[in-house]
Amino acid sequence: MKRKKFLHGMMILFILMICTGCTSLSSGNSRRWIERELPPSRIDLGGSEFMEVKLSGRTTAYVYRDDSIEEDSYFYYNFLMRDFGWRNTGGVWTGSSYTKTPAEGHIYINADRQIAIYFYPRNGFVVFKVRLDG
Repeated sequence: MKRKKFLHGMMILFILMICTGCTSLSSGNSRRWIERELPPSRIDLGGSEFMEVKLSGRTTAYVYRDDSIEEDSYFYYNFLMRDFGWRNTGGVWTGSSYTKTPAEGHIYINADRQIAIYFYPRNGFVVFKVRLDG
């Protein structure tokens, strides 16, 4: 009888672990994004490279402003939000308790797409290009 209760308890624990894992997997792929805290005073909108981030191996990412990317800013914003696990339904972003929220005063760098998004502490965001070296 004790063995049966033990196996039953282990089965419940196993099912809970699987469900928790599934929920975590459904929260998107925020691993594509490198997050760094950055005060607004360090942002350069003039086009100069203002941030350098060491990536794996010998690769370095340099962040800079390029006006040609302005038109695509919401495209990249939507991409980041989906990667963080958010869904946009009828213009409203929804997520679960596992959904990552972009932090104000932080920059998110995506080396694969060679873009970065900075979230101002008070209002809005701005998109940057990323140059890879190495």
